[in-house]
Amino acid sequence: MKKKYQHLQDYLRSLPAPLCIAVSGGLDSRFLAWACHQGNVPFEAVLIQGPHIPEPESRFAREWLEGLGVPWTSLFFDPLGLSEILPNPKTRCYVCKRAMFTLIAAHGAHGGMATILEGSQASDRSSFRPGMKALEELGILSPLAEGGITKPEIRELAAGMGISWPDQPSRSCLLARFAYDLVLDHALLGKVAAVETMLLELGMAAFRFRVLTSDTFLLQVHTDEGPVFKKHRAFIATRCAALGIEQWRLELTTRLSGHFDSVPGAGAV
Repeated sequence: MKKKYQHLQDYLRSLPAPLCIAVSGGLDSRFLAWACHQGNVPFEAVLIQGPHIPEPESRFAREWLEGLGVPWTSLFFDPLGLSEILPNPKTRCYVCKRAMFTLIAAHGAHGGMATILEGSQASDRSSFRPGMKALEELGILSPLAEGGITKPEIRELAAGMGISWPDQPSRSCLLARFAYDLVLDHALLGKVAAVETMLLELGMAAFRFRVLTSDTFLLQVHTDEGPVFKKHRAFIATRCAALGIEQWRLELTTRLSGHFDSVPGAGAV
């Protein structure tokens, strides 16, 4: 792993500087920014914020970047402003990534940064991620994936280097909570964001609040967090009801990612 990390830093130093790094607040992109910072590679971090990202996650990312002491800026992006996104097709991630990184690239070009990086890692290549095609088309680099650095390796390296929250759960964009072909709107997205923010504030971390139909919801909780959920179940139900969410069911599971892609044919584009 140390050789991989050294190779990563050598690769980052070989790129035309200054770099522009898209930071989501998740561990992978933070690890990439940390590698640049520790390797004295000039860069600016760009943090995307919008209704598809829970505010606690955006707040954590802002505070982490401030603590790191590197140049960073925030860009607002609303995927529901894209007409191609609203029907929620299986190509949703491709359309969203292309629009979002076009925005980031325009910012980078304005600041004299021709090289845009993002934090996808090698483990991501084993799952259905149509957004990767958009990154390739735009010439966005994914140094962690290209260097063969996996999620478990990132966690181990991050812990050894003292990067905060090395066991941070993987979390996807909130649009991934919606069943394909279910028309998206800000009201439904706001409900999902409110529920997931509530769960985060209760100290939970491994969960997904999914929208099956416009009025039917599924709360997936990792089995390890079952006791925490049970403690707060009545409160959660009350808050959901206040949001107009009456029909929802609980599923305790060890698999939280790729729920809608596990349906036969869901991964076909």
